[in-house]
Amino acid sequence: MSFLYVFSIKGANSMISQVTDDDLGTGTGVNIRTSQHTQAWFDQFHATVDSIPEVVEFYRMSGEVDYLLRVVVPDIGAYDAFYKKLIARIEISKVSSAFAMEQIKYTTALPLSFAIERPERKLEKAAAGPQRA
Repeated sequence: MSFLYVFSIKGANSMISQVTDDDLGTGTGVNIRTSQHTQAWFDQFHATVDSIPEVVEFYRMSGEVDYLLRVVVPDIGAYDAFYKKLIARIEISKVSSAFAMEQIKYTTALPLSFAIERPERKLEKAAAGPQRA
C-alpha cells in the first residue's frame, strides 16, 4: 500500500495527513495507441490530458503502445466518465486499461548501487590516463 502525505499550512498551524491509495481510489494504467503522429495532434492530445485532473502521470512510450496514462478514479463509473471525456476530445485508435487487483510491492527507494563507483572502475580510469575532450 502506498501513502501520500498531504500538507496543509494555515498561518502558524500546520497539519500532515496520511492518505492511502484506498482513500484516493483506484490507480489505473491506460494504454493509448494512435495512428496520428503529427505535432498538431500531439499538442491537442497533450492539452487534453493536461485538462483532465484524473490523469496523474503521462508518458510517451516505445513499442506497441504510444502513450501511457496513470489515472486515479474512485470506481468503474468514474473511469467510464473519464474515458468518455477523453475520446470526446481527441481521436485515438485504441484505448486499453488495466486495473490492479492487489498491490504486491511499492517502494519509493531507488536502487542506486550502480551510481556508486566501484574501486576496480577507478583503477581502470587511472590506468587509461587523462581523458581528452
